[in-house]
Amino acid sequence: MATAHLIVGLQFGDEGKGLVSAYLTQKHHSRWNVRHNGGAQAAHHVVRPNGKVHCFQQFGSGSFDYASTFLGPDVIVEPFRLLDEASELLHTHHVANPLRQHFIDGRALIITPYHIALNQLKERMRGSVRHGSTGLGIGETRSFSIRHPSLALRAEDLGKSHMPSILRDIAEIMLDEARGYDSTAKIDEVLFKQHCQSYRNAAKLIHVVPDDFFGAVVLQQDDNPVFEGAQGILLDELYGFHPHNTWTNTTSGNARRMLAEAGFEGEVKTIGVMRPYITRHGAGPLPTENSYMAYLDSSDHNQTSEWAGKMRYGHFDLPLLRYAMEADDHNIDEIAMTHADQVHEQSSRVAMSYQYAGNRILNPFELLSTDERGTRNGQMLLTERLAPYQPEYVSALADTLATLPISIESYGPTTRDIVEKDDKRWQSWHATSSQTVMALASKTQPSEPTDLNTSATSSSEPGHGLQNLQWSDPSTWTPHVSSSPEVDC
Repeated sequence: MATAHLIVGLQFGDEGKGLVSAYLTQKHHSRWNVRHNGGAQAAHHVVRPNGKVHCFQQFGSGSFDYASTFLGPDVIVEPFRLLDEASELLHTHHVANPLRQHFIDGRALIITPYHIALNQLKERMRGSVRHGSTGLGIGETRSFSIRHPSLALRAEDLGKSHMPSILRDIAEIMLDEARGYDSTAKIDEVLFKQHCQSYRNAAKLIHVVPDDFFGAVVLQQDDNPVFEGAQGILLDELYGFHPHNTWTNTTSGNARRMLAEAGFEGEVKTIGVMRPYITRHGAGPLPTENSYMAYLDSSDHNQTSEWAGKMRYGHFDLPLLRYAMEADDHNIDEIAMTHADQVHEQSSRVAMSYQYAGNRILNPFELLSTDERGTRNGQMLLTERLAPYQPEYVSALADTLATLPISIESYGPTTRDIVEKDDKRWQSWHATSSQTVMALASKTQPSEPTDLNTSATSSSEPGHGLQNLQWSDPSTWTPHVSSSPEVDC
């Protein structure tokens, strides 16, 4: 039976979706990687066995295993960066003719230099109250398409005679808005002509396909397509913490709609990806933040940048996991946990709930009415209402993870470092990990808060973790309430 594998991030991005997508492509010999959201801001690092690393942005992470890439109608495309990435795949990684295996739905929005310029100008002007942005024009492009749908530049327009006219309208509208921040802003006519010619050139190199390509070609050629999501559900346009969220649907919703419209009758398996701790780039809520935990990421893949901001770290956050699961309509079937080798390297702290003024919540959705959920206004209210709440911790990371439907774990940066629950290595690696934890426990436990009056439950029964995500009786454990966002390990 055909099976569509949907990959989504359960945190604020940087969970390891590229690694999981590459692994599933190899395992199922998938011929297609389908990108269903986001765009050029994706940064999915895949480490090859020879140590070489590629940051996949607009190509599927299974490209090294000969999978073709399809950018769906909801992806926001930056053609020039796409061509740069194709060049890197060809010359650095020796992927033969990468553009020959790359296809773009004609309805996909195109980011222009004017969207990027306005995005970066606005973020600079916000100063110390930045929203958090990749600086790549994703939000401006999406926002413009909502306000001016008939003027939005799409992939199908790139090689057409009307393209310069559309680009001119975009430039003029962006200029009017930019002058509200910088009265000296203007359009460089020489650059404008160069942009038009660059788009014409790009149109000759990329493959733009009609609306029915996904159903007529992708699903006909592949019984196991891998849908590679971008960013994380906690950054979703309607469920993220506004204004510190993205302008795209980061749930599995777009992928499910594509499959339904194409009449797909096979199985749909949704895999949520997470770390055993939580991270986020730049501004925005991170309730369990602990700056000491930055030592966990020794790679240079997630460093501070001008636009994305500083990489931040926090303890494993069960309320936010419950929230992400619910935001995706409880469609998550399994969890892939990356960085499993770091479980024993960090504090065993887990945020089980949040508390403020005597009110305890297990899920941030509790702070919203039914009418407020899934709306931008509701997300602004949620950001405000959640701010005074503090995490309540127990020292039960391993026990908590054991209750979740984790079926895939990675113990290193390559696909060779992944084990599945039905793999004979699973028990071996877990036994080794447990021995390491026990050896470290005698050294680390004295420095842990004395909040271990807990009876966290674990079970190997299928689905038990999903049920435990509904934990509603906190009377079985005594929480430790943090007095500030920064806590000691």
